[in-house]
Amino acid sequence: MLDLLRMLQSCWENRSSAAIATIIDKRGSTYRGTGAKSLILPDGTIRGTLSGGCVESDLYEHARQVMETGMPQIKLYDFYGSGDLPWGLGLGCNGALKIWIEPFDPVRKESEARQTLEILSNQLPSATIISSDQPDRYAIGTRIVPGQTETDLPIPPGTGLFTVNHNGARLELYVEKLKPIPRLIIFGAGPDAVPLVRGAKLLQWLVTLVDHRPGYANRDQFPEADEILVSPIGTVPPDLQVQEKDYAVIMTHHFQQDQLFLHHMLSQSVSYLGVLGPRKRTEQLLEGRTVPAHLTLHSPIGLDLKAETPEEIAISILSEILCHVNKGSGVSLRLREGAIHH
Repeated sequence: MLDLLRMLQSCWENRSSAAIATIIDKRGSTYRGTGAKSLILPDGTIRGTLSGGCVESDLYEHARQVMETGMPQIKLYDFYGSGDLPWGLGLGCNGALKIWIEPFDPVRKESEARQTLEILSNQLPSATIISSDQPDRYAIGTRIVPGQTETDLPIPPGTGLFTVNHNGARLELYVEKLKPIPRLIIFGAGPDAVPLVRGAKLLQWLVTLVDHRPGYANRDQFPEADEILVSPIGTVPPDLQVQEKDYAVIMTHHFQQDQLFLHHMLSQSVSYLGVLGPRKRTEQLLEGRTVPAHLTLHSPIGLDLKAETPEEIAISILSEILCHVNKGSGVSLRLREGAIHH
């Protein structure tokens, strides 16, 4: 989502058109789930995948029509049995995708483009009319933001497709509750933080790096970090804003600094809090303090991958964060019965 959003912002600044493709419904086994998005540019550039690259070439042709006409489309891909053979895709997947393709046009549809950018930038809940038996009254493509759009149209809770009857009109809505873009706060800018930053950016997370050493915490060492905060030893950066959706990892390798940051984070609410190092050291860092009930302190940090190198340790840490926030089991998928995704 982060790469898609940045490309969309570039389209807005350059006043160039694009198309946004969103999976609004799925059945059976598919590569991505409801809510997955792709941004498609006129030159064929695609940011974000909906099918692992299998339908994107066909999808581009429909997106090109959407960009030319300014009219949204719904495209259904049914891969049950041999239904994918006419496209020459040969997927063999037992599933189906319903994809909503909408224009992003800062020139011809400036207000709609601005609204789309605001929704995605701020992760606002919204509803889009994707079909209407009275398009003169309820136009297809109209997007509604609760609390911002003046309408008495009821917005169902949850995410997905909903059919509503309103003032004599039958409407189909795609309601979307966007997930916030994750941010990883890394306390410590040592060499082992380099692969952790790189891995977090691969996951399209925001990254804030905190350290007291300007020789370590700088753009030369961490060009991909979104924010680098350098604060004198013994202090927490005053401009560090911690949010509940954030993940935090403490790894300065400096006992007093680790202790300072740990005690500070114990007073915050975050989605994940981990400390690098052995269990005994973390107990010493706590200095007898108890972990609040609203927090789970992960120490030793990471999943048991028998990781040795900084790169392996970074994968172990990121895997544990994903497992924790997504409520995963952490077991091998071959040991699971039934569907992989709900």
